[in-house]
Amino acid sequence: MALKYKYSNLKEIPTEDVRLYVERGGEWILDAESEISKAKFEEFRQNNIAFTQQLKRFEGIDPDAVRQLAAAGLVVGVNPNPIMPGITDSERSLDRLAHASRDAGAVTFGGGPLFLMPSAQAVFFPFLEREFPELLPRYKELYARSAYLGREYKAELAARVRRIRERYGLDSGMVEYKPEIQVEEQGELFA
Repeated sequence: MALKYKYSNLKEIPTEDVRLYVERGGEWILDAESEISKAKFEEFRQNNIAFTQQLKRFEGIDPDAVRQLAAAGLVVGVNPNPIMPGITDSERSLDRLAHASRDAGAVTFGGGPLFLMPSAQAVFFPFLEREFPELLPRYKELYARSAYLGREYKAELAARVRRIRERYGLDSGMVEYKPEIQVEEQGELFA
């Protein structure tokens, strides 16, 4: 498995890799200058570059498109669907997306968890195996009995999205939209 650059707490670090990390500013950072070999560091660097490129496909919005729509007087919402466990569901990832959405003019933010029918699993699981191999066992477990995630995960995700929405003053759903339109008085039919 590829090394991550940093973890938010010591418990997240795989036991065999704990010696490679140092605590700095409340986070655990990969300490490439201590016990890690140059080969292991190069493996991390290459995997991190590939991972970052993959992740960018899932994180971003086009802020210019949101700005243009908002400037045109449309009510804009950003709904990152589906939100994928371990890929796009972190507090940081959703927070960054909501913040960028609000700054670009969005007024709503939401999103729902990934559901995977067996036919979709046949395509998605090979993608996970190729791009996020460490997540494949978790996904197989999560979707073993149903195409839908369990109540506990959905409740946690809903609470996370709600907190983030509140942080940025975003609504959860449709906003009543009353565009300014010019109304001409209709004349009397039988005058």
